[in-house]
Amino acid sequence: MLYDQMTQLEKDILQELMNIILAKAADSFARISKEEVLINVPKLYEADKESALEELFNDNRIEVIIQSEVKGDIYAHTLILFSDKQIRMFEAACLKTTTVTNKMRESLLLEISNIVTGTLVTHLADILKINIYGSVPSAPIYRTAVTENDLVLDLDLTRPVLFTVNTIFKSSHQQVDMSMVLIFDIPNLEKVMNLIRKINKREFKLLLKD
Repeated sequence: MLYDQMTQLEKDILQELMNIILAKAADSFARISKEEVLINVPKLYEADKESALEELFNDNRIEVIIQSEVKGDIYAHTLILFSDKQIRMFEAACLKTTTVTNKMRESLLLEISNIVTGTLVTHLADILKINIYGSVPSAPIYRTAVTENDLVLDLDLTRPVLFTVNTIFKSSHQQVDMSMVLIFDIPNLEKVMNLIRKINKREFKLLLKD
C-alpha cells in the first residue's frame, strides 16, 4: 500500500501536518464553547479497503456520520464519525443546556464537521500550495440507516487514511476523541504523498525535537 511505502520520517511529517492544521480548529471550537480548547491528532494510519470502517463501526459504536467532499487539484471524501457518548460530550461542552432537541444536535454536528473539514481544506491548500475547497457537509447519516458495506460501496473506497482527532475542552474537563476518515483514490493519494515529500522537513516542530 502507498502509505506503507512511505519512510517513517514521511509518516511523521504527515501526522504532524494534520496536527498543525487541526490545532487551528481549536479557536473555532473555543468560540462555540466559550472555553479554551486543545486539539491534536494522536493516531493516523492507512486502512485496507475491505475493512476500512469495520473497526470504527464495531469498536466506537458510531451513531452519526457526516460526509463532505474535497474538490480541486485533489479529490477526496471526508467522514467524521460520532458515537453517542461523543455526541453527548460535545453537547455538554458546546450547548450548555440539559434540553437538547434533535435539530440542535444535528446543527451542532454539522458545525463541528464544517469546522474540522473547513480547517483541514484551508490549511492543507496553503501548506501544499494547491487549490482545493470543501463541499457543504451532507445531512447527518444515522448508523441505523446504513451499514459499513453500503458506505464503502457508495464511496468507492480505495485508499482511506484514518486518524483520531483528540479535542479537549479545558474548563469543563470534557475530552472527546472522534474519528475522521480521509478517502483518496490512488492517483490523488499519490499526488498528496509527492507534495508531502517536497515539504521542508525542518519546518515541523515534531522533527525539530529529534
